[in-house]
This record gives sequence, C-alpha cells and structure tokens, in this order.
Amino acid sequence: MASTASQELWAERPPPAGAARAGLPRGHRAWPEPGQGRVTSNSQFGGGVATQIVITYKWSYGGYELMGTSEHEPAPGGAKLDAGALCLDFANTAEWHASANPEERLRAYGDFVAWSRRAELLTDPQAARLLREARRRPAAAAAALRQVLLVRELIYRIFGAIAGDRLPTRQDLEALNDSLPDALGRLRLARVGGGFAWGWAEEPRDLDWMLAPIVRSAADLLTSMDLARVRQCADDRGCGWLFLDRSKNRTRRWCDMGDCGNRAKARRHREKRTMDHRPQTTDHRPQTTDHGP
Repeated sequence: MASTASQELWAERPPPAGAARAGLPRGHRAWPEPGQGRVTSNSQFGGGVATQIVITYKWSYGGYELMGTSEHEPAPGGAKLDAGALCLDFANTAEWHASANPEERLRAYGDFVAWSRRAELLTDPQAARLLREARRRPAAAAAALRQVLLVRELIYRIFGAIAGDRLPTRQDLEALNDSLPDALGRLRLARVGGGFAWGWAEEPRDLDWMLAPIVRSAADLLTSMDLARVRQCADDRGCGWLFLDRSKNRTRRWCDMGDCGNRAKARRHREKRTMDHRPQTTDHRPQTTDHGP
C-alpha cells in the first residue's frame, strides 16, 4: 500500500507524533498552520483510491498534539458541492486549480458518474446504466471523459476570468456557445406532482449527457445578476476555488474560513508576533552639542 498526502495539507513542518502510524510520509511539505483541524491522506491500491486516512490535530507554537485518526471511504466524486452554482461546483472538480500542479478529482469516467450522482444529475439506476455501458464501451467512456474535462476547463477559465475582473476570451465564449444547442436541445418538460418541471432527455448510449445541465447552468449564471458575486479563493498557494459570494457585504475572500481563511489568519498572526518581538534599534552615536563660535 502506498500513501500520498493530499494537497489540502499546508506548511513545511515536522509531522505530529503518531503521523507515521496514520500513513503520512514523514517530512512531507504538508503540515497545517496553528489552530485545530484535520488533514487527509489517500491510501492507494493499484492506483485506485481505496480509503482516506484523516488525522485530527491541534497545533500551537509549542508543537503538535495528535487528537485522533480515522479511516474511511472517500466521498464519491471527491469534491465539495457548496460553490452556489452547479457549473462552479463542476469547475471545482480539480483542486488547487490555480496552482502549477492541480489535483484532478475526475481521473476516470466512473468519477464523473459518481460526481453527477452526488450533484443529483443522476438517479442510482441511471448511474448504474451508464457504468454498465462504459464497461461495455471503454473507448467511448474514455472519449466522454476527455470531453468532460474540456468543458470543465472551459467553464473554469470563463468564471476564473470574471472573478478576476477580466473578460473571458472570445474563443472561450464561442466554445460555450457552440455547446449550447446540444445542451438546450435535451431539455424536456416533465410531470412533477401536480405540476411540471424541466428535465433532460437521456440517451442510453450517450455517456456525457450530464454535461447538458452543467452547460445550461453556466449560461444561466452568465446572464444572471449573480454574475457579480462570482469569486475565486484568495489563497496565494493557488487554491483557485470558485464560489458565489452570498455574504451581506460581498466581502467573502476564501473557499472556507476553516481552510484557506484560517491559514491566512494564522499567517497574519505569525507576522504580527514577529514584528512585536523584533528588537528595537537604538542610535548609539555620541551626542554633539553646538556651543557656538
């Protein structure tokens, strides 16, 4: 079994006592800032993630205290769904997206199916049918995943530009426009209770039809008042998380105050302590007195 530490771990520090028992590599550049929280390590069998080991820690300037460890199955799809819009949740399926080394969460077609199920784009029977079809047609599943990642990166570039107060490129907008006819052509009215709701036509052999509601979500967000609320995490390591700022004063800066926000707060505290303890310089030059001519 080989273990790889997740990039959600942070500063270069020695590991807390007991970390070796939890499977994290000693000396990895991944130990957290002062405070309390948790870090994870993916335990891999033959290249496929089998479990995640979670270390709960508490750290102060005196050192680390290990509070506990646990092992569990990773969340299907591997990404949070709290960005505020479907298209932004989809864009966030690569972690550390703005860094030089993004961490891919959709490594196989099954990961996209699992994410789509978590995002409630699929029912369990639909997900099972897609996985059966993907096993029957592996080349088609690989092609579908390539298209999924192309659309994901397109959406990320568009809303990353907007979050940075820049205009998306003409090429990216044209590419999104080119995807709209197929996406919107799948819209169907469906009975829901005593009324109706929008639904999506499912083609049994079409392995990437779940992109249709994602593309529509991107178009809806681009044409809504919420566009002015699109933000990107301000973390300087390249977190790159996109989200809708629903705060009252529209001042949210972080993907999560318990993650990147806490790290920035701890760093400011550290810098302040450094300034407070900096030795004061004193001018020891001899004083001269002007006695006149």
